[in-house]
Amino acid sequence: MRRCRSERTHGDHFDRPDPPGSVQFLDEYAAALGVGSRSAAVHKAVRLLRASGLGAAYEAARSDWDTSDESDVWDSALADGLG
Repeated sequence: MRRCRSERTHGDHFDRPDPPGSVQFLDEYAAALGVGSRSAAVHKAVRLLRASGLGAAYEAARSDWDTSDESDVWDSALADGLG
């Protein structure tokens, strides 16, 4: 099994295995994005992963809003034609 460089976490040293093809995939992903490094590709992937969870968070917030008393207040404000 291929191993990556030692990483330091909370003062401990340990090796993490590189799942087969991960580095190659990351290199291809970086090339497809047109970024210059694996690190930049990882940062982009993390941003996309975070964004992918926003839809559910917005749906939950909207549901909470719709079932709150504030929803009625806002609906009455919308009737003035400014919303």
